[in-house]
Amino acid sequence: MVGFLLGLAGAALYLALSLILPQAAVVVAVFMGLALITGGLNEDGLADCADGFDGGYSRDQVLEIMRDSHIGTFGVLALGFVVSLKVISLMPLVDWDFALALVMAQVLSRWSVLPLAWALPRARSEGLGSGFSAQLRPLPIFLATLFTLLLGTFLYHWSFLPIFLVAALVVGIFGLYCFRRIGGVTGDCHGAAIQLVELSVYLSVVVIHTRIQL
Repeated sequence: MVGFLLGLAGAALYLALSLILPQAAVVVAVFMGLALITGGLNEDGLADCADGFDGGYSRDQVLEIMRDSHIGTFGVLALGFVVSLKVISLMPLVDWDFALALVMAQVLSRWSVLPLAWALPRARSEGLGSGFSAQLRPLPIFLATLFTLLLGTFLYHWSFLPIFLVAALVVGIFGLYCFRRIGGVTGDCHGAAIQLVELSVYLSVVVIHTRIQL
């Protein structure tokens, strides 16, 4: 539901700004608005993961780097690449195509954290990610999954299947990588997963949209 509300806010901002600004400016403004709403929490998680995984060798080194509030070279590069790809991938989508992609990406990316946190152990015993994982129960996961599947089917019909499979593949690979490197997941891993799955949804939607036009 948080992802759904964020998607609606971003879609409303897009539809309003598209009346007065060019497409490129509107797309950037939408992501700026979403980052302001969330406080850049997930972007920070992506940057911390990039710094930790690329800069640390042992599990303890990775976790220590991820805990550091400063952003290093790998974090800056990861943020730059992911944000640039998100903007570029959404450029071809206009009006309701853009709005639907934004809503779907926000919902599916937030859903992806649930199986990630449920299936993998906590790499730390403290922190936001640890508290979130400890509170997870089967019923909320089931209801969130049902909501995501119903919404995706309503918005994209059968085209939702490849979108969902790609997102599940991304979060699965990322989760296995986190488990191999640090023995589980942290709140930063959750934020990075949200960013990566969100990007995968945009890319999948653009590919499907292009094939339909052809």
